[in-house]
Order: sequence, then structure tokens, then C-alpha cells
Amino acid sequence: MLNFLTVSIKVHKLVLLEANYHYELLSRDDNIRHAQCMLLFKGKTDEKTVLLMKSVLVPTNLDCEDSNNPRLQYDAEQLDRRISLICETNPELIPYGIMVLNEDLFDYANVIKKLHRDYHIQVLLYYQPQSDMNKRLNLKVYSIIEKNKKLCFERADYQLENTEIQIDDGTSSIRQDSSEEGGRIGEETRFVQRLIEEINRMINYLEGPDNANPEVIRHISLLVSQLRKGATEDIEGETMDKECEINALNIMSEQWEMSSL
Repeated sequence: MLNFLTVSIKVHKLVLLEANYHYELLSRDDNIRHAQCMLLFKGKTDEKTVLLMKSVLVPTNLDCEDSNNPRLQYDAEQLDRRISLICETNPELIPYGIMVLNEDLFDYANVIKKLHRDYHIQVLLYYQPQSDMNKRLNLKVYSIIEKNKKLCFERADYQLENTEIQIDDGTSSIRQDSSEEGGRIGEETRFVQRLIEEINRMINYLEGPDNANPEVIRHISLLVSQLRKGATEDIEGETMDKECEINALNIMSEQWEMSSL
């Protein structure tokens, strides 16, 4: 019988979109299944709930010193810089989880162990990327427990936040009916407002004397103006487009931050 976390785990839709976006960039020139690891951040919630709402790509590479058993490792210094950038613009976020892709092909044991040690990570997510977000989701969540200096993984329940994606967790997926359409629109509008607030934090950081980047600021300001226009006939489609643009801007910011060091 499985033991579960005493807190409720929620995974925000944006985390999955970011994972899909990064994976698409890795795979756009070939059909190879790549390794990918994301560090997940939790936001402010009550004591009984953990909301994984933001992610940053962990820069991994293969350690081939042992040609018979190559293992994944990551650049700790580069990851620290990325975490610092996230915390500058979102000081309320705390590293809490790891998401790995294609775990059946790659040995993430060393990466998971080191991230758990350095950042006190408490949950592990296995995810298979997909381009069609309406398909049944292949996502598994585990709590990380240290016993006798060894890491153990126990299956945990989870919920998806702000999404209608079906969950492949052995339970039925319940969709909102037409009578709840007004509530859905309200949720989407609030989600857009949250995106605006997140982008404004990015602008405030980038407008600092040591962080100015006019090109990125112009792109972000234009995006905020478009989001503030309000609801359209296809708010869900437009929101998805804006999320993709934000992901692209996040990557631009990371690349600029790396090159300026």
C-alpha cells in the first residue's frame, strides 16, 4: 500500500507548457528522445497545499568518464545563476520539486540525489512531453523520502491547476459543463492577470541599472499591452499564445543573463 504526502500537491498548467516548450526546442531538428530536467518552484499557499507554479531548466550533460555507464550530471554554477534570476523577479518562490523527461532512457539518479541534497527537493515528477495538450496526460508524482541515507520514492496524489487536461492517474476526469462556462471565463481572466503581474516583475528587474536590456523590455511591454486588452472570443487560444511568448521571453532573459556574466 502506498503512503502519500500529507500535503495536497498541485501542478500548474504553465509548468507543463514550459516543459513542452523546452523539449520542442531540443527536438525540433531530429526525432531523438532527449534528456531534460526541470527544477520546480512552489508558490505561497496554505500549510496543507503545495502549488508547483514555476520551473527552470536544469543544464544537464552526459558524464562519459565511464564509457560503459555514462551518467547525467548538471552545471551547478549555471543552475545557481538561473535560480537567482527567478528569485529576483519572484522572491516568494521556493525550489521544491524536480521534473524529469524520458526517465526510461536516461539515468537521472545522480542528478536527483544532488538536487535533493543542495535544494532540499521533496517531490519528483515523471513526465512524457506531448504536443497535444488535450490528450490524456502522462504525469506521475512521487514524494522523496530519505531513509538510512538513501532516497526512497513513494507515489503521491496530485491535481492539475487551471486546466482541463485529463489525468492518467486511474481516476475519472471531470469536466465542467456548459452551466459553468462563466466561471471558466472568470478563471481564465484571473490567469491572464497573474501573467501580467509576473511580466511586470520581470520588467522591474530588467529596468534595474545593472540589468537593462531594451530589446527584451520592448517585447515584454508589448505583450503586457496585448494582455490588457481583455477577453476575446477565443480567450483560451489567445492565453495559450501569450504563455508561449512568455516562455520565449524567459529563455531570452536567461540567454542574455548568461552572456552578460
